[in-house]
Amino acid sequence: DIVKSRLQELSEEETVALVELLEANGLVKEQIIQTPELIIHLEMFLQDYNKMFGLGFFPGLKSLALIQQHITTIEGLDGCPCLEKLWLIENDITEISGLDRLTRLKELYLFSNKIREISGLEHTTNLEQLSLADNYISEIQGLSKLTRLKRLDLARNDIKFIDDRLCPNSELECLNLADNQIGSFKEVKALSRLPKLVDLCFSDPMWGDCPLAGLCNYQTFVLFMLQGLTSLDTLLLADETKALAEATFLKKQMYYNMR
Repeated sequence: DIVKSRLQELSEEETVALVELLEANGLVKEQIIQTPELIIHLEMFLQDYNKMFGLGFFPGLKSLALIQQHITTIEGLDGCPCLEKLWLIENDITEISGLDRLTRLKELYLFSNKIREISGLEHTTNLEQLSLADNYISEIQGLSKLTRLKRLDLARNDIKFIDDRLCPNSELECLNLADNQIGSFKEVKALSRLPKLVDLCFSDPMWGDCPLAGLCNYQTFVLFMLQGLTSLDTLLLADETKALAEATFLKKQMYYNMR
């Protein structure tokens, strides 16, 4: 049997990791030998599983959550082509990699890691939800192939500029940029090119604020520039609020032109 021979070829470290994975999910080796395709969800929380070994024995896997495992490298996922949801949160990952075969992936959560750059997402073109909050990202890039993206969370990073980097993401509905270094009204204008954007955060009680959110007339300007919004900074917007913002903006337009 192919699976049995693969199990025998594992190193001691790989065997220990696989046993950890099985035990944490109430599984036994017989299941990955006889009916591996029936195992569709795995999770590990606060166990000692810091290398992503053994995942190739689960070809039917649809969701995987590895939380607080001190994982540094995304690996071992080539044998999981059915994966649709992936949580690798509160780890020590420094780079987005190892996802090329995950063409069915719809949700990817990598918040609270040590990622410095958005990359490695060229093949995950079916992504609809991406969270990279609480990392060390300084630039919005590497998202141009994600044309189906609906929700993007980049809160608590080191981003200063939005520019036109999100233009290819025309399906984007929810965007969280709270607790970044964004400080200019000019960056808000860049978001007016996102026709479906309804939910936006530059301030979020969970993460913190951008300098932009502290500027005088911040809400007025954002609501005037992005009239499709239904929620700003986690608060739902009433029609009256938006109408007042428009009236106020027209009165104070000179202030914004000088910023």
